[in-house]
Amino acid sequence: MKILLVLLVSLMSLSVSASEEDAATELFSVLEMEQLLTQKAINYKEQMVLALASTEMPDKERAELEKEYSAIVDKIITFLSTEEVLEAFKQSYSETFTESELRDLVTFYSSPTGKKFLNQSGNLNSKFMEKISPKFNSLISEFQQVD
Repeated sequence: MKILLVLLVSLMSLSVSASEEDAATELFSVLEMEQLLTQKAINYKEQMVLALASTEMPDKERAELEKEYSAIVDKIITFLSTEEVLEAFKQSYSETFTESELRDLVTFYSSPTGKKFLNQSGNLNSKFMEKISPKFNSLISEFQQVD
């Protein structure tokens, strides 16, 4: 009986509280995750279309592939707006952060600095990669020289 009680208490401590899930849901909203993920899917499709444009494929075949890519991206966008995605986010964040930490994140990302960070993070990543790319690429090219 003691073992069963210990197991029950252990399982209860592993469960995510409703308040943690609420905080994670608020963070999902503040981070505009659905829009962010949707934009990533759209950007990926655009990259694929650009890659297709550089191939020597007949126009009709390219147009058919672009249409298929659009249909796939539409499915991805539909999926990203499902409760399943929100639940996965809530579980992941609630398992990683306490309710207090989640609330701190919400407070930060709701602040002017947090909003600026969110708005500029893609630009910052691009600037950063631009600055390190020459050296990074030369180091990566060393892999090609290994026999």
